[in-house]
Amino acid sequence: MDLQIIKCDPIMLIGIEDRTKNEDEVSGKGKIPNLIQTFYGEKLNGLSNRKDNQILAVYTDYEIGEHGYYTYFIGAKVKELSFIPEGMVGRVIPSLNNNN
Repeated sequence: MDLQIIKCDPIMLIGIEDRTKNEDEVSGKGKIPNLIQTFYGEKLNGLSNRKDNQILAVYTDYEIGEHGYYTYFIGAKVKELSFIPEGMVGRVIPSLNNNN
């Protein structure tokens, strides 16, 4: 598989997130399944400014390697971040161009 870098505009997301680690997720004590269920069951319908129907999961803010904590975020693409519903967070995936 060849890696390709493409240009894209920043992606604005609103969703929910929590800190977790692989050890907990594999052992059945993880947070990711509950976050997904909560997002689809309680949060998604509260987003009125969705850009499209895509849902993205983002793994970010890694502590150290595969054994440390990281943030798992699940959210929907939105047109703007001017209003973030209570209990949710906004994230921006920055633009990517061939100079990065």
